[in-house]
Amino acid sequence: VISSGTGATAGTYLISSIHATNGITLTASAGASASGIVFRVERCPKIYDPILGTLAKWTATAALGQVPTGCPLIALYRDRLVLAGAPVSPHVWYMSRQADPLDWNYGADATDGGRAVAGTNADAGLIGEPITALISHSDDYLIFGCATSLWILRGDAGFGGSIDNLSRNVGIVTRGAWCRGPSGEVIFLSRDGLYMLAPGSSAYPISISREKLPRELRDIDATMYSVTMEYDMLDRGVHIYLTSQESKGQLHW
Repeated sequence: VISSGTGATAGTYLISSIHATNGITLTASAGASASGIVFRVERCPKIYDPILGTLAKWTATAALGQVPTGCPLIALYRDRLVLAGAPVSPHVWYMSRQADPLDWNYGADATDGGRAVAGTNADAGLIGEPITALISHSDDYLIFGCATSLWILRGDAGFGGSIDNLSRNVGIVTRGAWCRGPSGEVIFLSRDGLYMLAPGSSAYPISISREKLPRELRDIDATMYSVTMEYDMLDRGVHIYLTSQESKGQLHW
């Protein structure tokens, strides 16, 4: 991702090869005589074509901004694609234009309620902690999970929506550490065990496991384990998977 440089065209470029002497070769030119380039290497979001079975770089329409890179979190909310969690700015969220995932122009007319918005320029506000999870509940609200806090966006971020705090003590350990229950409730793993958010934008997290879970499910280190959860309709319970980042071992409850 090239952000600046003399004679360089800012944007996202795919890497063709990396050589110990010749450096990085891009698949497209950023400027034949560019110098002083400031760049970072990140994963770019991709578009999957289920008919052709291909992955292609997710690119914004010309002159309509740039699709955020390096974001491990994605959600669909109010017909916008939401991205967040990039290491370079882990507390910032980004939303595409309504009904157009190829429009990321944050400088559009402020009176345009459907414009692309980001946490850095939206009236709804910026979250001060790194975002660890995105959870949308239909078009009613969007939950931002952080390691030790929860935030909720009510309404549309580009048209009168607001971000409010749900908890300053309980959060979500990582992006896969949540699931939906049969009644629309959200069940998630915090550093203190399992919690539940009842459906409704005024709900607050309730502990459901503090006296039941084994100690191994408390204070999970997200840098060591990949956490995923899913509700089982047949057995009426929640499956919790902890996969080690360093080995193929997996713990399952």
